[in-house]
Amino acid sequence: MSRFNIAIVEDEPYAARFVERVVRDTGLFDVLGCFESAEELLESPVLKQVQALVSDIRLGGIDGLDMLRRIAAVNPSLHTVIVSGYDSFEYAREAVQLRVIRYLLKPISVDELKSALQALYDATADSLASHDKEYLREAARLGERFAEGEDILRSPYAQVLMLFGFKSREETLLACRRRFAGEGALILPHRHTVVVAKGLESPSDREGTAAWEGPAMTALSGTKTALVYRAEAPLPGDDFYRAVDRMYMNGINRLVPGVRRAASYDPDSPYPVPGDEVKRMSDRLGESLMQRYASDCVNSLRDAFAQWEKEKAPIFAMRHCLLPYMDRLIALSGAYADAERAEVKACMHALYTADSYAEAAGQIERFLTPLIDKSLEERNRSQKQSHRLFEQITDFLQDHIDKNYSLQEIGDLYGISQPYVSKLFRTYYGGSYKDYVTTLKIDTAKKLIAGDPQIMIKDVAERVGYEQLYFSTVFHRITGQYPRDYRNQAQGKDGSE
Repeated sequence: MSRFNIAIVEDEPYAARFVERVVRDTGLFDVLGCFESAEELLESPVLKQVQALVSDIRLGGIDGLDMLRRIAAVNPSLHTVIVSGYDSFEYAREAVQLRVIRYLLKPISVDELKSALQALYDATADSLASHDKEYLREAARLGERFAEGEDILRSPYAQVLMLFGFKSREETLLACRRRFAGEGALILPHRHTVVVAKGLESPSDREGTAAWEGPAMTALSGTKTALVYRAEAPLPGDDFYRAVDRMYMNGINRLVPGVRRAASYDPDSPYPVPGDEVKRMSDRLGESLMQRYASDCVNSLRDAFAQWEKEKAPIFAMRHCLLPYMDRLIALSGAYADAERAEVKACMHALYTADSYAEAAGQIERFLTPLIDKSLEERNRSQKQSHRLFEQITDFLQDHIDKNYSLQEIGDLYGISQPYVSKLFRTYYGGSYKDYVTTLKIDTAKKLIAGDPQIMIKDVAERVGYEQLYFSTVFHRITGQYPRDYRNQAQGKDGSE
């Protein structure tokens, strides 16, 4: 449960201590301070952080209602509990108009105050939620206008800070609104980041963004993978979108899983590019898809993440390895559709939201394991279909041993390409189509001779689709004997015909 910031304004020390103790006991609020007068609160730097208030009405100097009027002018959503010793209808009526939740008369009991504080908490939560939704809608519209090229900066220069943290950009926007309140900064979403920019009339006007790092890192407290990226030099306002986008592309390539850090941006620095090791790792992952078992593919993926963690590889390098691997995997699974593309995008986003390499590996593995299984099933199914096709072709060739079909003719008969016919024979026979046909014809000839030693060589040649002279040459090349010698050997004599 979120705790809200509360201030207490009470000029009686005993009453102030009592209220503060009860407030702390509820666990609903963080007490930013106890103030003895309205002037003290109005002049305090914590005023802009106050989200709820407990106050007396009759104070020395500015009274409580006048204080609420002044606060309402800058923070109309602030809710208050009034604790007063004055039972005045006029006070109570005006208090309601100033978002006073309860009007309590002193002396008050602990239970009475706790009940009022719970009501104050609920009203504050509802009000802030409503204002947060409206703020996020406005921020989204501002981001759209910025992306469409509108000059939202309206200054010749800007000092800029970017917050990279992918757990929830909405939470980061709301945190930035709170952390940079009063800075006069423009806060807007851009792609997957939040930009904090302050317009400048001259580059020399800059105050520097180093002082922003602490609040920015606090705004990213919800993620362990974060980068606060600051531009050391002001960015030009006349081409602000392109300057910001270049800074974004440079910064996003520097994110490392589980690392929270700040870094400075130099507009002249080149984008990080994947090196040769990234290409080699991508190739190794691709080769793992040729493994027989899904566990081999998964182990290769785990090995890759272990290597990346050892080298502290940035996320962009991991993306360059995984995207072609995933594209190939999905293509092999036979399921490359818009749904799978969306899942790939979500999977890549998981790299940026993970708090560690191990978490990233787990998320990627959970996504890929079903695809790996499907890919291997599809490959096995394809192999079975290919093997059946190979058997059909070889059965056809055996049934038509007296004919001589070319690769192209076989391809035309079965509706496949000539290269695919060659691939089938090299895969399942281990040699070329021509070698298979020649061996088939010679083996058939040998069986014919062995089955009928009196058979004429000319007849054997015709039955396997050869002219006699060519048949004798091929038979000798394959067996080391001429057909006549082979027949004589089958007859059990050494003579010639």
